[in-house]
Amino acid sequence: MSERDKVIDIALNEVGYIEKASNSNLDSKTGNAGSANYTKYARDLDNLSFYNGPKNGYPWCDVFVDWCFVEACGKKRALELTCQPEKSTGAGCVFSKNFYRSKGQYYNSPKIGDQIFFTDGNEPYHTGLVYKVDSSKVYTVEGNTSDGGKVCKKSYPIGASYIDGYGRPKYNNDSETESITEEGEKSEKVIATVKVTHEDGLNCRTDSNTSSNIITAYTKGTSLKIYKVDGNWGRTDDGWVCLDYTDYKGSTSSSSKYTTGHYVVTAEVLTVRKNPYVEDDNWLKFSELTSNAQKQVKEKLGYEVNGLCKGVECDVSQVSGNWGKIPSGWICLDYCEKA
Repeated sequence: MSERDKVIDIALNEVGYIEKASNSNLDSKTGNAGSANYTKYARDLDNLSFYNGPKNGYPWCDVFVDWCFVEACGKKRALELTCQPEKSTGAGCVFSKNFYRSKGQYYNSPKIGDQIFFTDGNEPYHTGLVYKVDSSKVYTVEGNTSDGGKVCKKSYPIGASYIDGYGRPKYNNDSETESITEEGEKSEKVIATVKVTHEDGLNCRTDSNTSSNIITAYTKGTSLKIYKVDGNWGRTDDGWVCLDYTDYKGSTSSSSKYTTGHYVVTAEVLTVRKNPYVEDDNWLKFSELTSNAQKQVKEKLGYEVNGLCKGVECDVSQVSGNWGKIPSGWICLDYCEKA
């Protein structure tokens, strides 16, 4: 298991832990519940002299994050991953953020394993760990939450104004795209710079297909450096993105791997386009789909969506690259499988 996976697994296993009323019964998830900020997390790090002084009895959201790193990787490695020095002031969110920034490891877009920081408009005041990212939301596990001082799972819209940014540990066994020179630039040649054009953002994956895992997601307007192109996919600093959802002008017209025939939708929701390309106004409403498509969507979901849903079957009569023409319009076949 990778360092990142260990940290996240440990954090998720702590969901439900409640802070204590006093410095006793600290190892119980729910016993001695109170609001005095006593936790096993601060106790354990105090025993290791992790910080510049004892922290048990103080606000503990950042302490919880650091504890997860220590449990997963040990004290020395935890300090390296969170960019902290010995006897650190990193129990405070402002200090913790600045440790990442000083190492050039603070970002605006989320990635699994990041430390998320929330702002009150002036400075960070709360933090947690990112365990999942999709095209619209970032999912976190946090300690010292407003939910009764518990460790909780949360989710937020990507790009929310109250998210300050993300500290990014340099985990071992991370993807090849973490290969950076001392100057902070990729040693590879940048072959294109693109912007995300899709309203719902764009997923970044571990490989050039929709079956691979989502690493992070970019909001509309995000500028991305492309280092390699594989069909209609491009590799960024973080992973692979579908270039159909960017303003990429290069050619992706390599021989199509798709043929005409019967397909089944594999995406949760798949937009139907008027023409075989992605633009803001190039999509069909539910009412514009064929009666057969509408019927299948209603049967599978029980409600209407602007597009096809997972499991809908359709006949592709024409193929253009990775696009297929169906009776309602055009769909991206990367989000389908042949029946």
